[in-house]
Amino acid sequence: MFRVVSPKGRVILIDPWITGNPTCWQKDDSEWQGVEIILITHGHFDHCAGLDDVLKFSPAAKVVAPYELGLFFMGQGKKNVLAMNKGGAVELEGVKISMVGADHSSSFMDFATGAAQTLGEPAGYVVELEDGFKIYFAGDTGLTSDMKFVVADYYKPDLAVLPVSGLFAMAPDQAVLAAKFIKPKYVIPHHDFPEPDKAPASANYNQFLEQYPFIRAMIAKSQEFGKLAAQKGVKAMVLDFGETREIK
Repeated sequence: MFRVVSPKGRVILIDPWITGNPTCWQKDDSEWQGVEIILITHGHFDHCAGLDDVLKFSPAAKVVAPYELGLFFMGQGKKNVLAMNKGGAVELEGVKISMVGADHSSSFMDFATGAAQTLGEPAGYVVELEDGFKIYFAGDTGLTSDMKFVVADYYKPDLAVLPVSGLFAMAPDQAVLAAKFIKPKYVIPHHDFPEPDKAPASANYNQFLEQYPFIRAMIAKSQEFGKLAAQKGVKAMVLDFGETREIK
């Protein structure tokens, strides 16, 4: 989950996951007030299970999602949903949002019943802020040629936010190659997990690891990416969970 504040103060949230998330930085409910735009890349719980939590405190927020997932949200009664598809673009509150491809899956699991529903395809976003600064949020994805021929050649982002976990998305070495394709000024790695003693919600972490043991394979992959990136001349910005950076 990422929280972006634009040059004109627009608050954008990407893939909210709050309750049950051992890496969530939440200090109090004010974290979710004043959110104006929410971008959802796909339907997996660790990317949209916090949507209701955010809308409780920011009911006017506009929710952008891939088409089938957007219709699913609308069917749940959510308001201000904008269902898009890849190649589409829209301007909201002075921020231009373009949807791009991602190579992953997208489904929603009802944990109460165990029923799963496939909800179209995943996506990434290129977000152009009011001053022209562009951020590429890859979402969950494997390495794709779109990164070179669509994201790099057409959108030319200043910042790329790339998954590095392996197992469910690109591994660190693949993310370095993606960064070489895209050539942004900075790269922020994501979709890994911290060491247990560094998790913001560490009290829940051991239970989480017991429930999802495969998470252990994704611990500290951002740090691994950072080392590989330095060797390859890629400017990585490895954030701690809950850390805020100002980027220009």
